[in-house]
Amino acid sequence: MEGIQNSCNYYFYCIATGKNWKTGKSLGYEDNISIEKIMAVAEEFGLGSETGIELVETTTPLASAERKMAATRASLWYTLQAYAVEYFPSSVYNDEDRLKENLDIICSWIEENPDRGTLISRIAEQTEVRKSKVEAVADLCKYSFFNQAQWTVGDEFNIAIGQGDNAYTPLQMANYVATLGNDGKRNQVNVVKGIEDEGETVKPEPYQIDVTEEEMATVLEGMRRVTTNGTLAGIYGSRFPISVAGKTGTAEKDGYINPKDEVAYVKKHLSQIAPSLTWEDVEKEMEKLMKSDPKKYSTENNTVDTALIKASGNKLTQSQINRFKDTYDDFAWTIAMAPADNPKIAVVALLIQGKTSYNAGIMTREVIGDYLKVSEDYAEVDFSTKMQ
Repeated sequence: MEGIQNSCNYYFYCIATGKNWKTGKSLGYEDNISIEKIMAVAEEFGLGSETGIELVETTTPLASAERKMAATRASLWYTLQAYAVEYFPSSVYNDEDRLKENLDIICSWIEENPDRGTLISRIAEQTEVRKSKVEAVADLCKYSFFNQAQWTVGDEFNIAIGQGDNAYTPLQMANYVATLGNDGKRNQVNVVKGIEDEGETVKPEPYQIDVTEEEMATVLEGMRRVTTNGTLAGIYGSRFPISVAGKTGTAEKDGYINPKDEVAYVKKHLSQIAPSLTWEDVEKEMEKLMKSDPKKYSTENNTVDTALIKASGNKLTQSQINRFKDTYDDFAWTIAMAPADNPKIAVVALLIQGKTSYNAGIMTREVIGDYLKVSEDYAEVDFSTKMQ
């Protein structure tokens, strides 16, 4: 319970792997808990699966070694494609079929993960990567993708605390919270009450997940403590007249935020990105590219970066072009249910780039307060707090 209350990553690292990582000693229950079993329970809760709501859904499968390998392979493929102008001669990067064949060959070695020397030899002998770039491509593949594609203890740590390849929708999480508060019964999610001439929607019987009442009660108590002594205490605590069980979370997103107008971005930062070039130099390359392959280079915005790289004599990289772009702030999550001892409502708040889960927590309080008709004149409850 205290592990949930204090959001203690280390506690869950140990629980998920059956090992005290400080002492190196076994916790003695490796046969009872494993990442595979944790993900099996997640599946019972409906995570990683469509909820069945009467709307279009996009879901991501549960984390696994196979999914990580496939995702890393795809990421490598698109990275090599993005830097094709830098790594391959023009005869290759201007020929989609030849480029694809080269990228497929390189990406096919990811599961084997050969040593650096072998990788350098293969790239030099079996692909058309420029000789001057063979070692750079080998190092990119080996250290940024091949090594990262393997399933490790680090992945198990990430899964244990909801990071890494965990990827769930707010609706999946709302259904998960509702199932926790419903004694392990997972109901069908729906928004359609009924259809004219067909009557009210008839739901299937709820699915009972395979978790004991004692285990459920422990989790709920931990979540209740989050609102009284943990990260949500400042929002709920003793001031809110209804007991609440909740949990905060922060999700991270890598990469750069691409501007709406890439041409305007390059113009603004050109003197910093490539001091020796003028905008006229870039424009000439853009015109050539759009004339030579109008299908691939259909707009100035999807042509300007490649034109800039070519104008530099292929010395610039995409990373150098991107360095003035904004990166993503953390995404803020809060899940909650109330009243804690007999839940009537489950709420999930996700703020894209919300920075801190406190901001999402305020939203859950407002929804719960409104739904359970918390008296507006309740003097000790501060509903005036605004998002940061």
